[in-house]
Amino acid sequence: MAKRKAAEATIDLAQYKFDPEMKQPHRAAHFLDWLATRYPGHWVRLNFIVKAVNGYKHQPLERSDEVKLFRNRMATVKRTLKDMYGRALIPQRSVGVRASIDDADRLRNALPARMITLQRAKDRAVEEAQAIDLKNVPNTAENKPYKEWFAKDVQKVLDFVSTEDFDRRCLPPASTEP
Repeated sequence: MAKRKAAEATIDLAQYKFDPEMKQPHRAAHFLDWLATRYPGHWVRLNFIVKAVNGYKHQPLERSDEVKLFRNRMATVKRTLKDMYGRALIPQRSVGVRASIDDADRLRNALPARMITLQRAKDRAVEEAQAIDLKNVPNTAENKPYKEWFAKDVQKVLDFVSTEDFDRRCLPPASTEP
């Protein structure tokens, strides 16, 4: 925690300028882009972002309603950061968030999380598909295209992704960092 506070203390918010006409998620994406350019690799907590994008002198508490509301807008911040600034949002539990610095940073820090998400989503889809017995699905006009889709396409996809090789390829390499 001391490192995080020390890192936030090194950020000169007086140098950060924002357009108050922008909506808060856009200001947050703008701030994270600014931070990645001037302080690459610095993690910040959400309450620090709220302070920065609202021009506050004092930092709101992490448990404040304002920070909780902002946390619910992080999906919009993430999308805006990607669409407008070409950066990924990289969260680190108990540390904070930051924007990616470059493609190498995205490769090492953003993509592995997405691949693990893909693997987990695949596991849930396989479980759901395995719970379906087509013999128990009535042969109606409404069900016919779904049964054909399941038998023809879904089974092929599931056969491909249900291999150990697929799972292995989703996992990032072992970390070489100390």
